[in-house]
Amino acid sequence: MYPYHFAECGLPNVRLNNGFTLAGEGEEQTVSITAIDNLHRAIGYRLTSASYHFGLTAPEIKFLRTELGLTPEQLANLIGVHEWCVNEWEAGKKDILHPEEALLRILYREKFGCKVRVMEYLTEFSQRFRKLDILQTQA
Repeated sequence: MYPYHFAECGLPNVRLNNGFTLAGEGEEQTVSITAIDNLHRAIGYRLTSASYHFGLTAPEIKFLRTELGLTPEQLANLIGVHEWCVNEWEAGKKDILHPEEALLRILYREKFGCKVRVMEYLTEFSQRFRKLDILQTQA
C-alpha cells in the first residue's frame, strides 16, 4: 500500500507516504488526497528550485504549465517562443533550452508567492549549468 504512486498528477516519479486515504478494494478502490493544492505547490516548488536537475522532462513542463493555468500558446507568448516549441517540449520531441527553462521556473515561483531574487536565481542556475557542461565536456 505504501508509498502511493500519485500518477494522477501526470508525473511518473511522485510517491506519497502520507496525506492520502484509500477506500474500497480492487478496481473499486479510490484515493482521496488530504490537501491536493498544497501537494501540487510542493511538487511545483521542488521542480522549480534552482538546485533541481536541468532539462525538465516533458511531464514536468506540462505539470508546471498546467499549474500556471496557461495554454501552450500563452506560455509560448510569455517566454518568447512559438507554440509548437511548447507542444514539442511537452511531447518529449524536443528538449527545452536553458533560458526558457529558467523563465518557466521563475514564472511558476513568482505566481505562487515565492520571493524570487531573479539575479541570484539565474546566477545559481547558470553556475550549475556551467558545471554540468564542463562535466559533460570532460566525459
